[in-house]
Amino acid sequence: MDNDAIRKIKPYLEKKIVKGYAYYQLVRKARIDGKVERVLSKRLGTAAAIERVYDERDNLITNLNIKSFEYGRTAALINIPEELNFVDTVNKHITKNEVDDLAVGAYLRLIILGRSCGPLSKNKTVDWFSRTWIR
Repeated sequence: MDNDAIRKIKPYLEKKIVKGYAYYQLVRKARIDGKVERVLSKRLGTAAAIERVYDERDNLITNLNIKSFEYGRTAALINIPEELNFVDTVNKHITKNEVDDLAVGAYLRLIILGRSCGPLSKNKTVDWFSRTWIR
């Protein structure tokens, strides 16, 4: 049997007593030539060893810091101003050149993107921008 076929068989835990100690193993069995045969056996160890592995894993997970960004909507909307040539069109009709070292059209595009993700004041646009993936 190939590995893909073996993985499709549901595994189960089997307890095995050796010299008075209980050991656990993950077992998969299949019918081959009319007989049930073990096709996979992975030794997991004693209950204490299995518990220790899970405790270590829990410690790793609690120390893990995950940072996520809202991506889909912003990514979809970021292309629309480019298709419409929004930034150049606004800059062509505005006499003021820059706002916070950005062209007025680019600044308006950021405000529009930020407000599409939720309520956002002009003052908080820079904070929103620093927390997004488009920085």
